[in-house]
Amino acid sequence: MKNTRVSLKYRIVAILCAVLVCTILVSIVSAYQFFWPSFQEIEQTLARQNAQRVENTIVHDLDTLNALATDWAIWDDSYNFIADPSDAYVQSNLLPPAFWQNDLSGIAYLAAPGQTVWASSYNNDLAQLAHFPPEVARFVAHNLTANRRMPTPVFVCFIPRI
Repeated sequence: MKNTRVSLKYRIVAILCAVLVCTILVSIVSAYQFFWPSFQEIEQTLARQNAQRVENTIVHDLDTLNALATDWAIWDDSYNFIADPSDAYVQSNLLPPAFWQNDLSGIAYLAAPGQTVWASSYNNDLAQLAHFPPEVARFVAHNLTANRRMPTPVFVCFIPRI
């Protein structure tokens, strides 16, 4: 009778182990069948979003660098224009779209002592550039020099549209 009890204990343990193994196998198979594809899809979606973020960051940095390089190039051109005024600079850089795109009503280029080199505004009625009247150019130059707002030898004054 003692052998029967021991074998019964082993049988119960064996049955419990078999049930446990079957439960684990069913869980693993169902996880791979039902959950794994959705987890892969979520992971791929997150990877695509992260890649898009990286791409957007790189594009933003390149745009910023491009704008900075363009700004420095324009500043160099403007500095040279102040030193040696030329119609070529005016024809290539100071066209009506420059006023529209930057929302400006006028642009004045001034030398360090407050001397006006070039000052014009865009006249919407005539659809052309109009030079500042001398008193307006003197007023702008006087206000900038009187308030000590001319830290460099050359100053470019952009007047926002009102």
